[in-house]
Formats: sequence, structure tokens, C-alpha cells
Amino acid sequence: MSTNTEHLLFDDRGIHEVSSSTIPSEYINFINGFILPPTNFIFEKHVDSIADFSFLKIESEASQINLSIIDTYLPQILSALLLCVHDANNELRLLDALNILTTTNPLRYDLSYGHPMYEYKIRHLLSCLIYNLSTIESWNTPSTGTKGAVIELENGSKICCHIYNPNRFIGYLLDHLWVTTTAKCDYTITEKCNNLVTSSLAFKFI
Repeated sequence: MSTNTEHLLFDDRGIHEVSSSTIPSEYINFINGFILPPTNFIFEKHVDSIADFSFLKIESEASQINLSIIDTYLPQILSALLLCVHDANNELRLLDALNILTTTNPLRYDLSYGHPMYEYKIRHLLSCLIYNLSTIESWNTPSTGTKGAVIELENGSKICCHIYNPNRFIGYLLDHLWVTTTAKCDYTITEKCNNLVTSSLAFKFI
């Protein structure tokens, strides 16, 4: 299996490949799975249709609270992303999913002035994640993240991202992230009890 490492520098000049020896050590921070790890969402099923599922909560209380700290309605936004993924056969480009949310506007934001509400909130989530704020652990201590991250691809290769321009890096992530679900049955939904069902959401870097 390949273990090649590509070093990308994100700065005011753009995105370009560099030698690892040119990167200051304080900018190298190995963050395992800094992109949103698989997160279980619990829905109430009204009838046998994805369109009739109502979001109840995130299975992990810590994840629910952490996401709510970023934005009160972020759990609801992510659950809406998850339903978009189900409609798209379990995998969807993040930008396409955000376009769907903007069109359907499930949270009924005032979009009359053209504000990209859903994209902004996902950008804010990604900003928190790249600075090493885990959605799993409680946020009761300051983040120890520096301006860098390592993305490990499925083939074993790694992309070391050294970030001098966070906004540009977030734009790069938006262009390369897909929303996916890890469940493997009908509707990619697993029955839990009565009318409650659970499904898992994750971001995948491509």
C-alpha cells in the first residue's frame, strides 16, 4: 500500500506543493480524522419514506452539545444533509448538498437577501474541526490545534495541509468533500425500536 506524502501549503499566493523541509515545525500538527467522524442521527419514522422522517437528536449527547456550541441549529442542518444523501444513493458532493438545502431551505431561513446561510454554517463547522475541536469529546479545555492537518486517503497516501490562509483552505475542503452514510440496509436506515431509526453521517475527502 502506498504511503506517499504530499505537502500542500495554503497561503496568500494560493495552493501549491512544497518540500516538507520548508515547513516550520510548529505548523505540522497530526490530527487524526479531523474531518467530521461518523455521527449517528436518530429520526422518528412516520411512514415508509425518507421524506417523512423527523430529526430527533444525535445519538451522542456530547456530539449534540458540541455541534450546538458551534451553531444552535447545526445538528438540524447536518440531519438535513443526511436526508439529502439518502435521496442521492448514500453519497453526495458537499457543495451539491448545500445547493439542495439552499433551494429547499428546511430551516426556513430568510434567504431573500442572498445570504449563503447553509454554506456559512458548514464553513464554520469545518473551521472548528481543522483547529482540532473534536465533535466527540467535551470542549472543556482550549484547543491545542495549530495551523496544520494531515488527511489520510483510502489508499494510504497522506496529504499534509499547512495552513497560512484558513479561508482559502476551507474553500478547498468544500470543493473536495463528499457527504456519505455508513449504514448498509434499505434506505440505509437501521431500525432501532418502534418508530425510531438511526443513520450515520460522515464527510469524505476526495
